[in-house]
Amino acid sequence: MRVLIVVHGFPPHAQGGSEIHAHDHARALRRHYGDEVVVLTREQDPTRPEYGLRWEFRDGLRIAWINNTFRSIASFEETYRNTELGTIAAGIIDDFRPHVAHVHHLTCLSTTIVSSLVERGVPLVVTLHDYWLICHRGQLLDSSYRACDGPEDGGCTSCLGAAGGAGRLGFAGAAAVRAAEHYVPAARHLRRMGERALLAMAASSGSDAQRKRVDHMLAIGAQVTEFVAPSRYLRDRFIRFGIDAGRIVQSSYGVDPGPFTDVRPTSSARLRIGFIGSLMISKAPHLLLETAMLLPEDAVSVEL
Repeated sequence: MRVLIVVHGFPPHAQGGSEIHAHDHARALRRHYGDEVVVLTREQDPTRPEYGLRWEFRDGLRIAWINNTFRSIASFEETYRNTELGTIAAGIIDDFRPHVAHVHHLTCLSTTIVSSLVERGVPLVVTLHDYWLICHRGQLLDSSYRACDGPEDGGCTSCLGAAGGAGRLGFAGAAAVRAAEHYVPAARHLRRMGERALLAMAASSGSDAQRKRVDHMLAIGAQVTEFVAPSRYLRDRFIRFGIDAGRIVQSSYGVDPGPFTDVRPTSSARLRIGFIGSLMISKAPHLLLETAMLLPEDAVSVEL
């Protein structure tokens, strides 16, 4: 079969959980079933043309990298529904003519990829690695990292704020600030403040833009052939969001035990704490150090 894998990043450039899962998935299809696999993914290289396409051939896979640094974005809607990027993706679909597609993530790409597949009669499966269809930040955590109930009843306002309603002027101003940072590195600490100020000046109808995103994601979800939820909670949350329960199956992640076959437990006089997941480097060190300070000095070691 010809299988299209869609994901927002791909190893070795991206090493998040969904990216690694998509990588292992693509390799397994090729290795165990002999499928012809094309991976459609995104990279962010400021030295290359925006939306430039390059191909890579690796491990029996053909990988299509579309460059998206967001420097051409002119509205909040274009951050998730990017028609220019979507047109490039549609060309890849037409050339490859997949029998089936598996979408692992669409952030930094475009939701129009789903519509392009449906228009061409290609059945597609979407794995729900996180809450991105519901939450623009993806994790149902607000900008202060507190658990969030979701976008219902205007719940996105605290996170998106002015950016949700900013028009072309606001996004153009934010892009100018980022460009200035390239030439004046010392002004980097002012970038976030400048972007927020420019977006706030151009903001209008923010709540309408947020509602539009929710409606759009529900419409996109209605086009998907089947969803895969790795946990019961994820499945239940997306059903509550509005996805048809008959099109979401629960299936736990598969794990390759290979890297752990030679691991042997060893004893230690020190307490060893393992963490699996992502860390905000700006905050993680002092949080870990604060934890370590609760224990005797010679009883714990912290490595990042």
